[in-house]
Amino acid sequence: MDTIKNLSVRDKKISLYLIGLLLIVIAYVLVFSPLMDRYSVLKSNQDELQRQVDQLNEVNRNINSYRSKTGAMKSDIDDFMKDFKSELKEEDDILFAKSLEDKTGVDIFTVNLSQRYYLYTIGVGPSNENIPVEAGEALMPDTLYVTPMSLETEGSYEQFKKYFNEINKESNRKSITSVSLRYDSTTGLLYGDVLMNNYFITDNSKAYVVPEIETISIGLDDIFGTVNKKTGSEE
Repeated sequence: MDTIKNLSVRDKKISLYLIGLLLIVIAYVLVFSPLMDRYSVLKSNQDELQRQVDQLNEVNRNINSYRSKTGAMKSDIDDFMKDFKSELKEEDDILFAKSLEDKTGVDIFTVNLSQRYYLYTIGVGPSNENIPVEAGEALMPDTLYVTPMSLETEGSYEQFKKYFNEINKESNRKSITSVSLRYDSTTGLLYGDVLMNNYFITDNSKAYVVPEIETISIGLDDIFGTVNKKTGSEE
């Protein structure tokens, strides 16, 4: 206390200035700076919330337009999906080949079916390469698969025009990947191989429809026609 009393008025003023400055520094470090940091965080959160509010207001203003566009896109998707079965099996491909014969008159000697391949999952994207599906492997939902098929055929020029037209008209999506035909001068017919891809998209909302196969009578009571049945009057 005696030391303070002995200070001159000038020194006392300087000391008060220093003490005040020190209090300001302490207040800035302990109070103001944390408050500013907190304010920055709150301001950032407020800006993000305001951005979300602006987006929601924009959606609300255009909700009718969005609903209309969503309905149109859903209709387009439904129309697109109609061209794909939910699954294809070997019997589907064989019956398709039989149908081609019946409708066009071409002769199909051999039907070669290849392993299924994974191509694309909706919402995920395509694979880097065709991935084969092993026998017994479960199919992934909402996924595009391809089943390659090769047909060894023979027919006239007009028959082959009908043949390719029928493939293009097929309700389930197909694509011709390769055609190799040769002309036989002795018969006047074309013969060779046609390779195609058959596509299907797994869809849980559609059940696989087993193809209808015509009933075929198997076996006869008398293969060689040599058995004579006795009547009641015969001994």
